[in-house]
Amino acid sequence: MLKPARMSKLRVIVLDQYLEDVVREFSRLGSVQVLDVRNTPEEIKNLEPATDNPAHTKSSELLGRVYYLIDVLGISEDRNFFGSLKNEPQKVSWKDDNSSRQLARAEESISEIERSVIKKENDIVRLGEEAATLEPKKRVLEALSRLNVKVSWLGESRFLYLVAGETTPEELDKLVYALEKEGIEHVIKESNHGEKISVMLLSPKSCKQDIDKILGAYNFDRFVIDQETASSSLKDVKKRIDDVSAEKKRLEKGMEEDKKKYAEKLLALKEVVQIEKDIAETSAMTAKTRRAYMLEGWVTDKKLSHLRTRIEEASDGHAIIKVMKPKKGEIIPTKLDNPGVFQPFEVLVETFGMPAYKELDPTPILALTFPLLYGLMFGDLGHGLILALLGLLTVKIAKSAKGVRSLGIIVLVCGIFSMFFGLVYGEMFGMGEVVQIETLNGFHLTPLLTNNVGGEIKPQINPVENPISFLQLAVLIGAIHIGSGMILAFINLIREKKYLTAIAVPLPKIWLYYGLVYLFYTFWVHFALWGANLPLVILLIPVPLLLIVLSEVIKHLPHLDIGHLPALLGEGAFEAFDTCLNFLSNSISYSRIFALALVHGGLFIALFEVAKLFITIPFAGGIIWFLVILAGTAGIIALESIIVFLHSLRLHYYEWFTKFYAADGAKFIPFKEQRTYTKLEE
Repeated sequence: MLKPARMSKLRVIVLDQYLEDVVREFSRLGSVQVLDVRNTPEEIKNLEPATDNPAHTKSSELLGRVYYLIDVLGISEDRNFFGSLKNEPQKVSWKDDNSSRQLARAEESISEIERSVIKKENDIVRLGEEAATLEPKKRVLEALSRLNVKVSWLGESRFLYLVAGETTPEELDKLVYALEKEGIEHVIKESNHGEKISVMLLSPKSCKQDIDKILGAYNFDRFVIDQETASSSLKDVKKRIDDVSAEKKRLEKGMEEDKKKYAEKLLALKEVVQIEKDIAETSAMTAKTRRAYMLEGWVTDKKLSHLRTRIEEASDGHAIIKVMKPKKGEIIPTKLDNPGVFQPFEVLVETFGMPAYKELDPTPILALTFPLLYGLMFGDLGHGLILALLGLLTVKIAKSAKGVRSLGIIVLVCGIFSMFFGLVYGEMFGMGEVVQIETLNGFHLTPLLTNNVGGEIKPQINPVENPISFLQLAVLIGAIHIGSGMILAFINLIREKKYLTAIAVPLPKIWLYYGLVYLFYTFWVHFALWGANLPLVILLIPVPLLLIVLSEVIKHLPHLDIGHLPALLGEGAFEAFDTCLNFLSNSISYSRIFALALVHGGLFIALFEVAKLFITIPFAGGIIWFLVILAGTAGIIALESIIVFLHSLRLHYYEWFTKFYAADGAKFIPFKEQRTYTKLEE
């Protein structure tokens, strides 16, 4: 509890013929974070870095071919909003073998699919290109047909010059005006078709240069007729377009059939080839002699014994396995090691940052305090139930998306705590006792904790009915939370054997903070009572403050330089001032528990008051009242549940983590094959 998993550094020296088998075993176990020994020259000064594995080149090539086929066929993984596969795939059975034989089998399957798919794809592309050239021809020939102009008439004849093209009505008016202004004899024939107008312009041959000059000055899209178009009829072009379209549809239908036929197989091939590529890349992260290879990696102590056995089996006993101590300054990866009930909350810790290897893991405490603070701010039996059901639904839907599934469990737990505090407050679906009695025909929740006020049973803890008491409770919870962070800082320093720092830094702060909390909760602001208990006040405030001022001096006692004493005292004095400010701001920050709980109750009081205005409407009043309550409740829960979640995060990240948590660790990332679409045949 509170400690990451213990790690060991493993070195394996194995004969070359067993290297692939050992690395493959690593990938199946998923318990080793393999290190690239090529990046540590001292380890390979008497060895050579591993050369590129032919399997890496081959797998990269095959992976490219598989991705091309997947892209061409438009295959995609059918996942839901949370990133989980909507349907469990039918796993393809795959024979376990060495890399070369597995890749050979994969290539054979890929080639078979390529023979069916690539020709169709090339033909579809070719037909698409042909259709792209036929459409402009069709457009030109249709325009000339509407103008009753033969292709052979275009251009110069013995006496005339004929031009055809398209333009807009505005540009045509400008063109006609320019021709008339220049006094050029001409005949224009036009045919409206869509946004543009097809135009034939006939003039004497002698006006050719003037016509070309004027047409160039305006937006006139002249028909350019190549030899092939000139020799084609509109009927032939239309027929060819229809033939191309029909052939293209036939091929596309064939591609759809190929997609259904090969989708699962291609996804399985992608998975197989990717695994082989990963194994080849990991095999290259080694150093070698003429006949042996050296691998290094991190492994949890829990997995060490089993891993030894599997390496021995994979190498037929031809391996040397050595467990080494980490070098000084070497970064040891961190693997959080919490019981299953706490594991979903690891996502909140990791979002802030991983703990260093020797740092305490705050997950178990956060797993209690996060939903506790959430429930205090969102306490309502009915709304908590809605939240819990939403979390449960998320867990069911997001089966394979671990992060989203963890978030769903967190929401579920927060909903349960909200339900509990709803029972404490006597709140249900935003209704206090009075509204419950009015709405539910006299029924109302009896709060778990009650007071007898003038013969009436009232909730002992309720942000609306007992605001002062609830605010004091919120600040007290904050004091406990902040203090626990400083205690964890003390434990961290003891674990790191920094005893003087532990005594000098967190201990006086704990002393001062809880001294202040005790004095305020005992005497509040009645300073006469403070004066009457002056020895206690001196013990609880000036003494720890003095120790904080001297903290830098105490930390440096083993190698204290008297010349640095003023600077160290100055740092200590600033630390004392900063500590007092932080204590004040951090403690006040927990008043947000009261504020958000009060807002939650207040919003629903207002909602029910507004809904009352509609209840008296004849016939439809009850229905409108219900719809207003339903819509208002949905909107408030959607907005407030997120706001409360963010504020609960803030109280942990900024008020609590900053007291003890450095979060500068490196996450343990084991080398592990991922099999979703395949299963191995032994």
